[in-house]
Amino acid sequence: MLQLALRQATAPSAETSPAADTAAAAAAAAAAAATGPQRHAAAAARQQQQQQQQQQHPTSLRLAHFRSDAADAVSLLDDLPAHSLTALDLHFQHSISRADNAPLSAALARLRRLQDLKLSCKGWPLGLHASCLASIPQLTQLTALHVNSKLSGSRARLQRQLQQLTQPLLLLRRLHLGVRRLPELDLAHLNQLEDLVLIDGLPQGIVLPLQLTALALSDCHCGLDVAPLLPLQRLQRLQFGVVAFDSAPQLLQLSAALPALQHLSLRYCDPRDAAEAARAWPHLPALQELSLEYEVFTPTPSQLEAILRGVAASTRLTQLQLAAAVLASEHGDASKDAAVPAAACARLAGLKKLRELRFSQEDRSWYLVTLWR
Repeated sequence: MLQLALRQATAPSAETSPAADTAAAAAAAAAAAATGPQRHAAAAARQQQQQQQQQQHPTSLRLAHFRSDAADAVSLLDDLPAHSLTALDLHFQHSISRADNAPLSAALARLRRLQDLKLSCKGWPLGLHASCLASIPQLTQLTALHVNSKLSGSRARLQRQLQQLTQPLLLLRRLHLGVRRLPELDLAHLNQLEDLVLIDGLPQGIVLPLQLTALALSDCHCGLDVAPLLPLQRLQRLQFGVVAFDSAPQLLQLSAALPALQHLSLRYCDPRDAAEAARAWPHLPALQELSLEYEVFTPTPSQLEAILRGVAASTRLTQLQLAAAVLASEHGDASKDAAVPAAACARLAGLKKLRELRFSQEDRSWYLVTLWR
């Protein structure tokens, strides 16, 4: 039904009135015979007449934004109006079949006016095939690109497609690469790029554009080479999704090297890493968001003390997330009593700028305390 409706809406209308045809012919004849100012006046009149006709008799659907999570979304793409579509958001719940790879790539290549493209696939184990990316470099008007999926295909082909992905996309301002095992990337040519998201940390050998103002690194499991970040003198927002290493030396180095940094967000899922880094938190002027979620390990008393001391001294925090059940272990059995102890909360009394405080339940759900001062 939707596909049929799109075809009917985007099909050009063949109906024109005899009066309109006569008027158009007369205008064309007059324009051909006119010279100088008369020609300009005739052109302006013709343009006005065309605009009036378009308003009275629209010939096709002028769709600007299309979003779909339907299983057959690929089959709809050929019927979307390429002349007007500027934003496309496709969310696939299942892996894209081999038969759909070529149609998806061909359909994307046709939508040359796209400015915002989002491709997301939760399918496992294949996700999107690397060949689906082949047509994206042809979309040279893109200002925002979001790819979030496991990419299947040979390692060599995947690296080649990712390396070529952004070469012609010189207008990009926002880039989200939700792709694991990124190859060496040189993004320095993207001189309009301001916002970059990478879910697998920094790939080795990456070169970042100097004008970046926002950078999010979702997972940093094996340490962090901060060298690619040091030249980013305009960087204002920096987010680490999962910090799984002793980050204190790198964080202190970044804080000293990035003069424009205003907002730093850190998330820890292992109390050992959090306890090691806690000594640095009070010395990070940009630290505003801190999340402490313990999925496997329970902090020892000494680790918990180091974490709470670091949190309490981070007086610029505006958002804080804490594992309530773990905090309860300071004063009792966390497996039996998940209530947040008053003594632990009292340690947070000095956080005068705190506006949002979240505690996790045993089932990993969160309850929110919004603070108004």
